[in-house]
Amino acid sequence: MGNQRSRRGAHVIQEVIGEVLARDVSDPRLGFVTITDVEASPDMAAATVFFTTLRPEQREPSLRALESARGLLQGRVGRELRTRNTPHLKFLYDETGEKARRVTQLIDQLAPPPEGGAPDPSAPVDADPADELAPRDLARPERGEVRGAQLAVDERSPPPAELLDQVDEGDLRA
Repeated sequence: MGNQRSRRGAHVIQEVIGEVLARDVSDPRLGFVTITDVEASPDMAAATVFFTTLRPEQREPSLRALESARGLLQGRVGRELRTRNTPHLKFLYDETGEKARRVTQLIDQLAPPPEGGAPDPSAPVDADPADELAPRDLARPERGEVRGAQLAVDERSPPPAELLDQVDEGDLRA
């Protein structure tokens, strides 16, 4: 139960901080900041707030601006959470995106080029008219058939909440 409570609290903290930064913090050091994640302790005494910036050079000034606004942010979070403890906020730059880009670069360097060299990204893609779907096909797919991003669900399928309960209980059958 504590884990679910801290996840809910982390979500509230993320929303509150995002709103306060957008509306009430006018620090010129604060670049275009996105709050990407919040990890809260089970007792809600501490929370780590992960953020990214649009440009790399905004990272340090934005961190200083967030730390400067910590009191305002903690106060708003405390009022919204209404818990015994107001979480102490710690701000960390989220390097997940940069790490993902680096992994992609490494994969691209190791992957052999396709025959005939690298494809020209500006070249038109050959499309087979037989592969295209008519608008009427997307509007009414057959039961259980996936077309485009749509899925028609069979009436016998359980609702998503029941399906998740089955997964949690390890009782999911094909």
